[in-house]
Amino acid sequence: MKNSSQLTTPSCPFLAAGKIEIGGPFIGRTEELKYIVNRMRSSHPTSVSVVGEKRLGKTSLLYRFSQTWAERVENHDKYVVIYFSLENPHSKEEMKFYAWVANTLRACSQVKNNAALDKALKREVWNREVFEEALGDWKALGVLPVLCLDDFDALLKNSAFDDGFYENLHYLMTHNYLMLVIASFEQLRVYKKTYALTSSFFNLGHTLFLKTFNEAEVTELLCLKDSLGQAVLSTDEQQLARHWGKDHPFLLQLAGHSLYEARQQGKSQTWAKQEFEKQAQNAPAFNRERLKKPVRWLTKYSQRLPRFMVSLIDITGNWSTRINALTFIVLLILFIVGAITWDTLKEKVQLFFAFFGM
Repeated sequence: MKNSSQLTTPSCPFLAAGKIEIGGPFIGRTEELKYIVNRMRSSHPTSVSVVGEKRLGKTSLLYRFSQTWAERVENHDKYVVIYFSLENPHSKEEMKFYAWVANTLRACSQVKNNAALDKALKREVWNREVFEEALGDWKALGVLPVLCLDDFDALLKNSAFDDGFYENLHYLMTHNYLMLVIASFEQLRVYKKTYALTSSFFNLGHTLFLKTFNEAEVTELLCLKDSLGQAVLSTDEQQLARHWGKDHPFLLQLAGHSLYEARQQGKSQTWAKQEFEKQAQNAPAFNRERLKKPVRWLTKYSQRLPRFMVSLIDITGNWSTRINALTFIVLLILFIVGAITWDTLKEKVQLFFAFFGM
């Protein structure tokens, strides 16, 4: 009879969702977490804007901070830290936003166990003045609410939040009524120009530029163990995952997951790479990397390309020549948009050059 461990299918620790979701093993970002904590502990708390491209792990960082901040400060009774995703429907209107923040804070155990904090957030109607008054009561009680606002870009795109809204946030931050930890794709000053905003809010706080993993973090991620305590990837698979994902958190997660799935399903590593490439197209870093190789390769054929273009536009050429040349251009476009792989494009290009005798 098999024991329970033999009957259990180990779970994969690598995350394969479209973006690095909340939960699962958290890797690295020690310095980034320390950066945020130091600004929270300051005598004058300073808000932080976490800036990074898509799929770099901003969500994971903010959520991790919101879950572990109490372990990183001594006087944790002086803070309440909450994570919010501004893609939530509650963030579509300003007054609903204030109510949402208040209700989320009230749901926190620290607030439930403190009648004065809870009472300050019991309001019939919410607006800018009421929100400021409530947070003023918290300041008088010596407690700083720290709001981790993920997907801040979504708020900026919403015209319901005008200069007055941001100016009010600026006032609250300046007077230590609250601290913000914001995640966005660009620096706040860029959005100020993009959306023609004038509030001083966009000039306040410090910017933390989120980078890719360092070598130690890459190694830690690729050496993750499954739910049974066994290494998920073999040494060879770790090398492959490193080659595919480079030092990018999401791409490394995806590479590890693809290799794990291939082994579980008895598939080849070629299949794993194809699965990886299909999913990786959501990451800007992957698309930049995938364009480097064809540019270098096509450069080798730079002396042949003029002859190819002459064949394309030559009015004396036959219809077969023109159709095949047009097909080549279509294939190139399909590769750029991610519809075909690099290997497929390379094979077709070589066939076309052979067809034209080049």
